[in-house]
Amino acid sequence: MEIVKSFDDLPESLLEAAPLAGLPRQSCPADSSDCSTDGGTCSRDGCTDCTDCDDTPEPEPSSISIISYSSTDSSITLSCSVHTRWGGTVLVTAAAGGKTGTSSRVTMSAGQTRTLTVTVSGLESGTGYSVTATLNSTEASNIASDSAYVTTEYVEPTSITITSTSTTSSSASVTCSIHVRYGGSGIYVRLQVGSVQVESSRFSMSANSDRTITLTAGGLSPSTSYEATAILLTESAGQVAEDTAYVTTTRPPVSLWSWTSSNGSASASQTQNVYMVLQGSRPADSFSYLVWNDLIDKVVDMRQAVGYSWTTDTGKYPSASGCKVSAGEAMSALKYNALKTNIGSIRSTGIPDVSPGDEITGYMLIHLTDVLNDIISDL
Repeated sequence: MEIVKSFDDLPESLLEAAPLAGLPRQSCPADSSDCSTDGGTCSRDGCTDCTDCDDTPEPEPSSISIISYSSTDSSITLSCSVHTRWGGTVLVTAAAGGKTGTSSRVTMSAGQTRTLTVTVSGLESGTGYSVTATLNSTEASNIASDSAYVTTEYVEPTSITITSTSTTSSSASVTCSIHVRYGGSGIYVRLQVGSVQVESSRFSMSANSDRTITLTAGGLSPSTSYEATAILLTESAGQVAEDTAYVTTTRPPVSLWSWTSSNGSASASQTQNVYMVLQGSRPADSFSYLVWNDLIDKVVDMRQAVGYSWTTDTGKYPSASGCKVSAGEAMSALKYNALKTNIGSIRSTGIPDVSPGDEITGYMLIHLTDVLNDIISDL
């Protein structure tokens, strides 16, 4: 009989049957879950003998994971779980919207995990950002990274809004709603309407607060459109916001010319007397010059309501004040023609100019006041 000195001398068929024959089976290490028995041998990753296999677990690689985040109107803060394989001095950088932030440097041992916080500032309010956190060490950069999409908190910016306007024939009032983001003192509003500029007094506001203010610009022309600009300023920063609206002044109220009541300087009785002079029932010396001057003023008011000033027809006629007379001064043809032209350029009077020395009849003056009242009635 041939003597078998070792298992290596056994035929393969006997080795395969060894378990049934009560031969010892090679066992895998108890902590080696990756190994498995296969016909009495141990195999792992191509190993056929467990003694050849390295059963020590691979160290967990370095990593970073964003575990939470928060935001303000201008910043994003990330809390990152950081794991290092080899240890050393590490830090986290974060980038969003062209802005960057860096955490504090910390020393970590091999295989340690801890949480680091990093903040990116200088961002826009109410804006979504893709934020990337990167793990770095003093020996290497960009070891690992993680990303998240975060939207900054929306905070209403500093602003001024024209909410309403009102006008008279010579002024414009503008009401503004003001919101300030940061607050402070030395805040004021400037209103510019045409060439007229007015400013409010200085005041203080707290952060994220609102206020309403109304300013009025006077000295405007009637029936005229203006660009009104409300400007919000601070003494420290200057202009911080503005808004623009368009306003149109109203036509000034113009009452009809009356021959029975006062129209201004002349009394009602003086006005009535002039009317009777024009009708030929009173002597000419009852004609008060104040009534003529009131008539000039009435035509000026009418023209302003329409949107025109007194016309001299490029110097052909006197100004409105030049057409007025004083006590004892005779009314000239030139002044009469100036009055007729300033009425007739709005609506035809149907009567011609008079020449020096020509008679100015009562009918002419009464007719001019009738046309004047027709114009006023249509305003």
